[in-house]
Amino acid sequence: MRRAAKHAGKYILVLVMLVCFGHILAIGTELGSYGTSVVYYLKDTYSLDTVQNMRKNDEALENYLPFTATGSLDQQTFTNNDLGKSLTCTLTYIYGSSENLCTSTGELMEDDLNGCVLSTEAAWKLFGESSITGGILTYNEKNYYVRGVYEDTNAVVILPAETVFAKKPASNAGQAVPSGSGGDADYDAGTSSGNTGDGDASGIEAAFGRIVIKPGSELNGSSERTEYLQAFENRWGLTENKTDCLVYQRLAAFFMFLLPALILITVIFRGVGYLLRNRYRPFWLIAGIIGLAVMLTAFFVICQAKPSIPADMIPNTWSDFDFWGEKITTFKNSIQHILFIDKSEVELGYYRSLTFMVGYATAAVIMFFAAGRFFKPEKAEGLYGMMLAVCVTELIAVYLLHRSGVMIEGKRMMLYLWPYFVIGQFIFRKKDAKVDEKTVDRV
Repeated sequence: MRRAAKHAGKYILVLVMLVCFGHILAIGTELGSYGTSVVYYLKDTYSLDTVQNMRKNDEALENYLPFTATGSLDQQTFTNNDLGKSLTCTLTYIYGSSENLCTSTGELMEDDLNGCVLSTEAAWKLFGESSITGGILTYNEKNYYVRGVYEDTNAVVILPAETVFAKKPASNAGQAVPSGSGGDADYDAGTSSGNTGDGDASGIEAAFGRIVIKPGSELNGSSERTEYLQAFENRWGLTENKTDCLVYQRLAAFFMFLLPALILITVIFRGVGYLLRNRYRPFWLIAGIIGLAVMLTAFFVICQAKPSIPADMIPNTWSDFDFWGEKITTFKNSIQHILFIDKSEVELGYYRSLTFMVGYATAAVIMFFAAGRFFKPEKAEGLYGMMLAVCVTELIAVYLLHRSGVMIEGKRMMLYLWPYFVIGQFIFRKKDAKVDEKTVDRV
């Protein structure tokens, strides 16, 4: 009974490890689809006229990257007249597309003055659900149509700045906007608000505290991306206080390959140890080299990965030491922003995903070291039985992941790294035993 419990326990450890690893792969893949935004924190707030002039200037340039300027107002009141619900929360106003700011089910386009985007928390409080595309909410007597919802536990409503800070003509002041009209006729976009009352932008000029750029996927990690961003920073003096969200994706990639790296290091360590012990035995040395090469090839086939260095991490000349110093400083500043700064919507998506990845990675690594102590087959018969049980455990892990809504279709092969680990353990331990037996016989 005790032996059966011990065997069951080690496969339970593997099951937990595989489920955690599956979540890491799924979160990392989703985070990779967010793009690589860059958030610039402005020392002095910019007015609406300023960011509009920036846009006009940039559009005439070849290295133009669309940006979104953003600011926020606290304690703003929004209502859902159809359901009779109201919510007082943060209003984030933007000039540009919401796509740069957050990953949502729909996009608030730059020229869309009648739309809005809600966080999931705001959607639930105003509509009682999160699938609300096309719904109508009212702010400052103007109706806005919901274009999309993004994941956030904070209640936030994103609106176009040009309507938030628009001014009503004096003749229409105080008149309600007819339901479903969109309210366009009552506003002159681009001027400051002259309204009075609670829950609006009365008497306040638009003040943008952040500028967000999301380079296209074709520029991610490329030297051209760096050149475009540097050109933008130099034009507008934004070289200091920024967070490049590429650091989130690289941290995510680190956690995605943390467990595979531990498995690979363990196998290589055992293989190199075997080679060192048999360095004076030509046949076993050549066999070990071939075996290690096969194991390395199998690892990269399973992981579906090719070893590479991101283009933006390679200087023009290896003697360019200033390049490495700037990279280290940028990475350090990015980590500080990740840990301490009050994050915008665009960063919250990365940060929340990365937090979950850290938790799952911690659990997976603990399970790896715990389970690794029990998977040391000595004979071929034991290996066959162990592999069969491991495969069944993997099928159970895949089933549980799918039941919980975790999709890892493109990364499923990576779950087979555990059989790879077990085979690696067996190969080098088995050949070690043969060599030891021969040595004893000779003595």
